[in-house]
Amino acid sequence: MTQSRGHILVVDDERNIRTNLTMVLEAEGYTVDATSDGEETLAKCRQRPYDITFVDIQTPKIGGFELIRYIRDLCKEATVVMLSQYGTMAKGGRSHEARSRRLHRETVRQQENPTAL
Repeated sequence: MTQSRGHILVVDDERNIRTNLTMVLEAEGYTVDATSDGEETLAKCRQRPYDITFVDIQTPKIGGFELIRYIRDLCKEATVVMLSQYGTMAKGGRSHEARSRRLHRETVRQQENPTAL
């Protein structure tokens, strides 16, 4: 068995996004957990630390910006990447105050170069 390149958490309420991103990251050698809402995400973060978390800006139960703050408190060493379908900085611009990196969902496609992540 090959050793994992790291442990990643994918948070998105859209099943297809979760599934596709998980498949791409696992194909690159990462161990991936996926959740669909804020409460489930916090439960996972309490169980183990993650190296990277991909968080949708719009998450049920706990909003994306608030969720990122909780994740940063629980997984202090984790890199947080915000996923967004928004093409403007109006919502995405708040990612800086949530201490995350912004990544537009449109750039994450399974057919494109998955190693660019």
